Amino acid sequence: MITKITEASKNAENKEKTQAPEDNVIQIQGRSKTPFMIAGLILLAVLGVGAYFYFNRTYTKYAVDSSVPRTDETAMEYIAFQGGFIKYNVDGITYEDKSGTIVWTEAFTMTDPKVVTRGEYAVVTDIGNNEYMLYSANKKIGNFTTDYPITDIQVAQQGLVAVVLEDEKVNYIVAFDRSGTKCVEIKTTINKNGYPLAIALSEDGKKLVASYITIEGTQVESALTFYNFGDVGKNEVDRQVGYKKFKDELFPRMEFVTNDTVCAFGDGRMVLYSMKQKPKEIVNKKIKDSVKSIFYNESYVGYICKKEQKSSGESTQTHEELDVNQSSADEGYTIKAFNLKGKLVLTQDIDFNYTDVHSTGDEVVVISDTECQIFKYNGFLKYHGTFEEGIGDFFPTTRKNHYILITGDNTQMIHLK
Repeated sequence: MITKITEASKNAENKEKTQAPEDNVIQIQGRSKTPFMIAGLILLAVLGVGAYFYFNRTYTKYAVDSSVPRTDETAMEYIAFQGGFIKYNVDGITYEDKSGTIVWTEAFTMTDPKVVTRGEYAVVTDIGNNEYMLYSANKKIGNFTTDYPITDIQVAQQGLVAVVLEDEKVNYIVAFDRSGTKCVEIKTTINKNGYPLAIALSEDGKKLVASYITIEGTQVESALTFYNFGDVGKNEVDRQVGYKKFKDELFPRMEFVTNDTVCAFGDGRMVLYSMKQKPKEIVNKKIKDSVKSIFYNESYVGYICKKEQKSSGESTQTHEELDVNQSSADEGYTIKAFNLKGKLVLTQDIDFNYTDVHSTGDEVVVISDTECQIFKYNGFLKYHGTFEEGIGDFFPTTRKNHYILITGDNTQMIHLK
């Protein structure tokens, strides 16, 4: 008998073939990702915590890479320069590179020497005299004479030098190129502009800010005047592109912390301006603290003030001018640092009578005659050490964790370990 196979029966037969008995089928399902994901997250967290504490560890020891005996007969001032340092006093100036080799040195006799560095250039003048000297990282470029006595001086990264010159009733802001050729001259008068107190020059030498003292009646005030030496300033009178007056404030300290950001510290105020071409105020902060020192770098600005004293549960502030050499270890000091938007990023108390402060990209170095503390801007104590032989200076170099230590007897290149 022939059985006719219909389409329905075919489908039924195929369905039976594809559906094998359940006890003969092994179902392979995807493994749960949850345990692996958790393990991975834990590993990342452990690595993250380890890296955090590694990069924020506290050092207590250092190794000496090189040491050169000191031959200074009188007290010296030190400035970090090109991985090494410049040292100077009223008798002369010397630049030693990171290996301790003297690159250039010069003897002179000055009453009030001022040294300023920027990039590969350094300039020195005797405040109140008519001469300045310009150096590169390799050699002395030359001696240059001005028409009137110099009251302030700055240098740009390409070697352009800006000076404030003082005559009896007239002052001049003058810019010279590396050959001593006059590039810009701005005439100011006490009646119109005020008396120039300080200047700040941008890295590229195209922008300058001057702080003036002005007198209106019996009240002494100040003004910040912004100049542009580039194309933008050509069409402006005296190249002036901005002006800001302040009542009851003086600004004796200013600095371009970046090429386009200038910071001015007053006796009770801190202001920051963005100045790509013309100024725009970004921070105007009243300072109630009794400021002893200021510091800055390309990312932060800050100051060290007398520690806030509390009495009967109430805080009080002292506003008198502080003597750097005044012994106030019992009261202590506080470091306060801000980013370039004015946000407070660091508040750190120190309990010793410090003598100097240095700031670099991510840390603040505070020293006394025998003690050094280094704080990172995130609040971690990076290093703490004492030196029985004394500290003349201690400042960072261009290499991470490498510093120059000036003791009573030696100049040492060291690294933390």
